[in-house]
Amino acid sequence: MKLCVGAVSRRVVEEAAKLQVHQIVASRRQVDIGGGYTGLDQWSLVRLVRELSDGKTQVVRDHGGPWQGAVHDDGIDSLDADVKAGFDGLHLDVCKLPSNEQEKRLGELVDRYSRHSVTIEIGGEHDTQEWNERLLEASRIEPNFLVIGFNSFVWADRQIGRPLPLDEVKKISERYSFRTKIHNADWLGYRREYGDAVGAYNIAPEFARVEIDALLTVLPFGTARSLLTRAYGSEKWGRWFNTDEGTWDERARCALRYIINDVNVELTSDMEEYVRSSIRDALIRG
Repeated sequence: MKLCVGAVSRRVVEEAAKLQVHQIVASRRQVDIGGGYTGLDQWSLVRLVRELSDGKTQVVRDHGGPWQGAVHDDGIDSLDADVKAGFDGLHLDVCKLPSNEQEKRLGELVDRYSRHSVTIEIGGEHDTQEWNERLLEASRIEPNFLVIGFNSFVWADRQIGRPLPLDEVKKISERYSFRTKIHNADWLGYRREYGDAVGAYNIAPEFARVEIDALLTVLPFGTARSLLTRAYGSEKWGRWFNTDEGTWDERARCALRYIINDVNVELTSDMEEYVRSSIRDALIRG
């Protein structure tokens, strides 16, 4: 089973590329035209990953498609830019559309992008496997990856899903001649047990949390508190907490991952190495 790492920050992207993980997967909020919250656009991400991984790590769009960005659009400009920048693969995700529009739209996207030299990934982690199979039929191709309806669900900084048992995942994977993938494998201590059942798995916010925890550990108390205050004030935790959920600290730590590339805190070389080594250790554990 191959590790695919979310483009949650520049440090995480850089350390994952140096370790030559299988894929860096980038959502539109993270990386897009004009720069996502990482500050990277498609071209700068590809250059960075190619250079640091010696071309061994793939760059893949995660959840590309209609309404998947910060604005509601059809996603075409973003996906076209992915292809032009040299992305290796596209996850074509139509889950934001009404169910009666998804199959037709997915077929159109597959027709548009299967002509290019990119791998195609379809399916959604929050959909049932039955629905993912309907989308597979609508795509009219054998994708490079089919996302399993694994029932994993990340909320705030924890896993709240009820992932499918290993035997059930094996049965699903055995039905296909192509590879399957698990999304939202964050905070699943037993995820390596699925190694023989699926081809790859995605992890994103878990690695962001590792970086945040390490950064707050090495910073002086006052600087760390100021950083958390700024993060809380950004209200970027809002999409991850209901109104009655989360402490101030939990919300602030969650929001910090969205602004970490914008803050200017001075770290000594030893402090920087501690943060990066914490990220590397987490990536190696996978």
